[in-house]
Amino acid sequence: MTDLRDQRKPGAVPEEPNEAHVALIKRGAERWNEWIADARRRGIAPELARARLDRLDLTGYDLRGADLRAAHMQHTVLHEADLTLSDLRHATLDQADLQEATLVKAYLDNATLQNADLRGANLTEVRAVGVKTRQTKFDEAVLHKADWEGATLVGAVFDGADLSYANLSRSILTDARFFNATFYRTLVDWAWFDPAHHMPLNDGTDRIEVPWHDRFLNWGLLRLIGRLPFFGVSYAALLISITVINTTHFLNEHRFIEQVGYPLPLSERWVWLMVGSLLVAIGATTHRVRCPQRLQEFSEWEWVAQHGQPRLFYLADKYSRRAAQALTLLFTLVGGLISLGLLLERLLPALRYAAAQ
Repeated sequence: MTDLRDQRKPGAVPEEPNEAHVALIKRGAERWNEWIADARRRGIAPELARARLDRLDLTGYDLRGADLRAAHMQHTVLHEADLTLSDLRHATLDQADLQEATLVKAYLDNATLQNADLRGANLTEVRAVGVKTRQTKFDEAVLHKADWEGATLVGAVFDGADLSYANLSRSILTDARFFNATFYRTLVDWAWFDPAHHMPLNDGTDRIEVPWHDRFLNWGLLRLIGRLPFFGVSYAALLISITVINTTHFLNEHRFIEQVGYPLPLSERWVWLMVGSLLVAIGATTHRVRCPQRLQEFSEWEWVAQHGQPRLFYLADKYSRRAAQALTLLFTLVGGLISLGLLLERLLPALRYAAAQ
């Protein structure tokens, strides 16, 4: 099997491309693919750095591991081309057609993709730090684990795209659109939206797809724990139950029995109250410490509609820190059920007595 490990060339970009390789690529996909298959067996990689490939039709070309640094590919058709592990750093791909192209683990650092069409492209684990795009189409594209840190993505369309685990931190996302995009553990730290142009209610982030389990467990749903006084009440109940248990134990240990003739009784309800309060206190504390601050202060509607802030920031926090979410729910739920059981045990007999009177 052909070894297509890291094909990035060290050092500066060559002043001139390999003219023989440029001539071959212009002879059609069949001739090129035959040559490149034989060349790889001999350990030869395509050397097309700085090549002028503008307006060529490279549909279906095998360009895996190609050196395309600083190549000129404006209006080039790369429909269904295979650019896996290719090196496209500083390349110019303005208005290029990359529909359904494969760019898995390709290098696009500092490339330009103005008005390029990448609908349906596979950009899994692509590295595109500092890329400059404008009105670029990423509809239905796969950007799983793609690194777009510091990229300019003004007006980019991500409708239906898979952005799970992608890194969009420090990128410019003014007027970007995300209708039905898959957004899971996507990093958007320090991303920037131009407040003069960003339309938070119409950017499609209200229709982002998330995994089914995130629909039932996220910080947005757990906001109720922070809104209700679980934190203070649980610690108060815990303190009272511990005080009663320790006081009773102390009095019995110091022979209070000799004065009243029997040890002070201690209902096991106090032990269960202590356990329930402790669990709720742990859950409430986990929520207070680990729940992102903007989720504690604002609902999604308040963040977007009232304050005009990008929903993407809210969503990034909403689905973060899954372990803390699970702990918060587990401890609060179990502790709450224990406490509710104790309350109902005392309340139901009273209600029955009142009804009988």
